[in-house]
Amino acid sequence: MTSTTTLKHFFQPALERLSPSGERQILNKGGFFGGKVLVLPRALCRYQYRAGDFGDARALQALELKIQFETPFANPGHYVLRSPHGAHIWTWDQDALPLDAPPRAGLRLIPESALYPAPAGNQPALRLIRCIDGVEADLGWA
Repeated sequence: MTSTTTLKHFFQPALERLSPSGERQILNKGGFFGGKVLVLPRALCRYQYRAGDFGDARALQALELKIQFETPFANPGHYVLRSPHGAHIWTWDQDALPLDAPPRAGLRLIPESALYPAPAGNQPALRLIRCIDGVEADLGWA
C-alpha cells in the first residue's frame, strides 16, 4: 500500500446503509477524518430533475428554497447533485427516519441512487439499478 493510498483512506467517509425498517448496516468503516454518511434507501426518496444552470451560489440557493416550498413533506430533507445541464434532486420526509438519523445525529445523508455514476456516452441509456429495497429503472443521459 502506498503512502498516498494510506492518506486517502484517512479521509474516506464511513458508509452506513439504512434499511426501510430503520436498521443500520455498516458498508465501509472509513477513515479517522472522513466523517460518517448514511445511505438512504431509494424507496424513501422522491426524485426530480431540473434543467438549468445552478453553477453559482445564488442560483443554487434559489433552487433550495424552491425545493423546500414544493416538497409534500412537512419536515423535508434534500440532496442536490449538480450536473452540467441541471440538477438532480432527491427529497424525503425527515420525520419518517429513525430518531438517531441525520441531521439529529450529525451525519450526512445521501440517497443510494446518487452513489451510482451516470451512464457513459451522449446517448440515452436505460438501466436497472438494484437498490436496498427493490429496483430503480433509470433513463439517463451523460
